[in-house]
Amino acid sequence: MHYPKKFYGVLRRGSLKGCPLPSLDSHGTSCYRITSKIRFRMKPWPDPLNFIPTDTPKTKEGFYYRRIFEEFFPGQGHFIPYAWMPKWTNNATDPAKRIRISRPINDNTTLKGGMSQPQNEHQPLNNVFSITLLLLLHLLKAGGTLKPAILSEPQDVTVTSTSFNILCIKSPDSTVAWFHNGKPVNTRHSLNVKSHQVSSDGSLHVKNAIKGRDEGSYYCLVSNKKGAVISRTATVKFAYLNKFTGGDWMIEKEQGNDAIISCNAPDSFPHRTIQWTKRTTGGKQQLAPSSHRTVSQEGDLHFAFLDSSDTGDYICTVNNLFIMKNVARTVTLNVLPATIQLNKPPRVADEFSFPKTVLKGQKFVLECIVYGKPVPRITLRKKGLHTMLGKTTRNVHILVINSFSRDDAGKYKCKASDQSGQSDTKTTIITMEEIPAGFGPGSRSPKSTENALIRTSVEMTCNPTGEPKPVVRWMFGLCISIVLEGSRYCQTEI
Repeated sequence: MHYPKKFYGVLRRGSLKGCPLPSLDSHGTSCYRITSKIRFRMKPWPDPLNFIPTDTPKTKEGFYYRRIFEEFFPGQGHFIPYAWMPKWTNNATDPAKRIRISRPINDNTTLKGGMSQPQNEHQPLNNVFSITLLLLLHLLKAGGTLKPAILSEPQDVTVTSTSFNILCIKSPDSTVAWFHNGKPVNTRHSLNVKSHQVSSDGSLHVKNAIKGRDEGSYYCLVSNKKGAVISRTATVKFAYLNKFTGGDWMIEKEQGNDAIISCNAPDSFPHRTIQWTKRTTGGKQQLAPSSHRTVSQEGDLHFAFLDSSDTGDYICTVNNLFIMKNVARTVTLNVLPATIQLNKPPRVADEFSFPKTVLKGQKFVLECIVYGKPVPRITLRKKGLHTMLGKTTRNVHILVINSFSRDDAGKYKCKASDQSGQSDTKTTIITMEEIPAGFGPGSRSPKSTENALIRTSVEMTCNPTGEPKPVVRWMFGLCISIVLEGSRYCQTEI
């Protein structure tokens, strides 16, 4: 028979110490005999009917237990209205209670529960449910107020209008407090009541949003009398597109040489698109396909070699579709006639050699841009593999990896060659990183509870997964400068 620890400890106070309910104590004396000798301090013994009108106990033993029961579970004595008694008890008034469920042999007989053993026409269940009332009510009472929980964590928000919402769906019977850049959000202040409001589910609604005031990190703290829990930190950032720095400019190069026209696109959030056009007599038009020209992932225009037809005004337009805004700049290219028409040796762009880092599972595009006249032949290989990778389009070779894995990391070699046998080769090293993914397979997390004696040593293990190995920071307590319902929450780094 199982009892709640706290309740069990109360039952074993004083004279009951050492009595393993409902059995014998260490001297072989039954709990019934021990409790029958207990003299209540209340003299004379009060009338139980005045104190416990429901299923009133008939003995001092029953009244003793019932008083303790009512202390922890007030008004719950009606939960099971029957006292189960075996046949051999005759007229005993033992206060123990349990439920006996039996199963009928035929379909016409319903389930019964009562005060005596099952009747002959009933066959007991294979697993007879004998449930102690004390344990049932303990579970019900514990379930009345659960520990606080966050049902929906706050997520990052990109603000594109004058208002935004941050979700923090809290559990019932709990309150929520919001923090912005580590400071409490005062939704009751007269200046904030119209701009910052918390809904009944715990979410934060911000109206008349201002970048300088409302941008930053947010998290919520959900609490009740059972404790508190802090959400993940969500970042609120306003969408924007900066202007170009500097004005338009002009480039002059001799025919046959390679050239790069940089867009120098301004910063934009959350992302940007870059589009090149060329001015014509009728306005401007998209760049016509060319075998010796390509646009890199960074948005720069690369010419394997220059031809006289490449002369003109090139317009780089940067768009932010989130806020429907764009900015543009013009670069004039003037191709000078060459005194001698010569072929140019193949060359791989220097940018290919720059080391690259990719997150696990992320889409990755490896490009190798080449220069030379005529346009060189391009091959791309990974060290340890003999097969050629990727695909060549004009003067760029592209390898697309939809989900980067550890097998994709390593050294890659790009080679540009022409028919005369001239070539240029450059290599790059790609490493993979993995965002710490918590405590997955092969990792170890600290126990939720660690018991130790005073002035003894204790070791707590924390070994999360991630590549490279994550930096672990231990925190002691929770140190947020706020008091909620009389409790102060702190967050302190060890």
